[in-house]
Order: sequence, then C-alpha cells, then structure tokens
Amino acid sequence: MRSFLGIGLDNDSSKSKSYDNTISECNYYDPTNDIKDRKDKVRLKNVNFSCYVNVVFQILLHSSKLWKLTTKKFGNEELLLITRSGYSSFEKIDMESQGDAVLFLNWILDQFENKKLWNQKWLNRYTCQICKKNESVEESRNVWRMYSNHLKEYFEETEDGEFIHYDGDMSDMLFNQSHDMVTRMCTVCGYNTNHTKLEKIAHSPKYMFFHIFNIVNQKINYYLTFDLKIINTLYTYDLLGFIVHIGDDNAGHYVIYLLDSDNEWYLYDDDKIYKIECIEDILDEKSPDRKIVFLWYIINNIESSESLV
Repeated sequence: MRSFLGIGLDNDSSKSKSYDNTISECNYYDPTNDIKDRKDKVRLKNVNFSCYVNVVFQILLHSSKLWKLTTKKFGNEELLLITRSGYSSFEKIDMESQGDAVLFLNWILDQFENKKLWNQKWLNRYTCQICKKNESVEESRNVWRMYSNHLKEYFEETEDGEFIHYDGDMSDMLFNQSHDMVTRMCTVCGYNTNHTKLEKIAHSPKYMFFHIFNIVNQKINYYLTFDLKIINTLYTYDLLGFIVHIGDDNAGHYVIYLLDSDNEWYLYDDDKIYKIECIEDILDEKSPDRKIVFLWYIINNIESSESLV
C-alpha cells in the first residue's frame, strides 16, 4: 500500500511498466493558452480525454489564491500539457488516457509549498478491543476520502427499487466519522489486534475538499443527500462546487457545477457552460450512471467571505 496525499492506493501489479507520457504534436492543442482572465467564464476544450483535467482547472480558476499558486508553480502557458504530463508520469499511465479527476487534483495540490488554505488536520482515535485503551493519532490531508456505504449510520435509510438513499445530518457525517474494525498494533498491550476507529476534524481550513467514493454492492447503489451548508463546531461551510462522474468504473466523463461570482450556479462541461436554475435538484438526483464524487466547501465568515475574487 502506498500513501497518496491521504488516500491509500493499492499497488497494481497488472499496471504496465511502459507508458507514453507524450502527446502527438500534430493533434495537440492546449486550451489553457486561451485563458485571458480567470474572472471570465473559461471554456476548456476536451483534448484527448482531458475532461478530468478541465474540471480541476475550473476549481483552480474559481479561486484567486489557487490560481496564483498554479501559475507560480507551472507558469502561464501550456498548463494542460505540463500538469497532465507530470500527473501521468507519477501515476504511470498514458498521457492521452482518461485519468481520475480527484487524484489529479490531489497531485496538483501536493505540488504547492503552502497548503494552509486547504490542509485538513484530523484526529484519529483508535480503541483496542483487548485492553480498551485509546490512542490518538493526528493526520494531515489535502482531500478527505469517504466511502458512501460506510456513512450509512449517520442517515435515515429509504429504499426505492435498486436505490438505497441515506438522508440525515451531513455535518455530523463529514466531521465525525466512525469506521469498521481496523487491525493495528496496540501501543499499550502490545497486541496486533482489532481497533475501532473514530475520525474527528481537528483543524478547519478555509477550503474543505471531500472525495466521495461511491460503492455499488450487489447491485445496490448507495446515495447520500448533500447539503449546501455544513456546520463544524466553530464554523459554517458553504458549498462552492462539486464534480460529477457520468458513466461507470471503466469509462465515463467528468463535469463540474460551480457557484460563480454572480451567486448563480453553472454547469461546466468542457467548453460548454449552462446556467442551473435549481441546484438542489442536481444534488438530490439518483442515478447509477451519474455520481457526485467530489465536494468543495468554503468557510463562511467575514475574513474569508471573498470566494471568487
């Protein structure tokens, strides 16, 4: 198991050691070269399955601080080529193949030296099932990964055919997460044994990024109700955007919904942009082929009220 910015990734021995991280020059066009002003609504053309890159760049463009970090690190030209090449080399995948949008964002964030804007600190409390003693371990992560079927205890369950929908206190679900048993060495009794695990947020940054890892179990789809506001002990967070994956685990397409500076919601689908009249309908939509995979929240207080400038 190798650690990737707070997300555990299994080593896949079947993944080819030989990969191509170049793009044919005759077919190459970098839409990021056309960006004139990040405050404008930017249309990014899909180039060789680059939708996963485009949704991440929309996040970066919708934050002055993130965009400043991006251009400082990678420059102002051929950003798609530079970042996609770096990510493809890191993940050992062909550059012209489809990538994972959330893992790509993780990779981007890890390139920046100053992570204060989004760095989450979590306190993991482990309870040994033999001696019943507790141990607390602090972790720092860029994006918090949550498994939809592990969160069901926080929600009231309703069943509708092939769908199982959970509706409840999303704030409690996000900031206090219990898990199935984990096996680890107890530092008190010395046994390698089962522990319960409870994760609590210990530090609230301005941006909170959440990766929703959707589970399909025996043809049962788990759906969560996502809120426009979530409340931590000290702060309220407002939803600023979310990524939707259309398709299945083998193939698909990424789009992103974002709250713009005019306080209206828009769908960004590569070089197409649509105004959304009722974002709640999108958040409540249940479809096995259309899943919310990523949430972006911003802290709501006077100091950080500028979300898009």
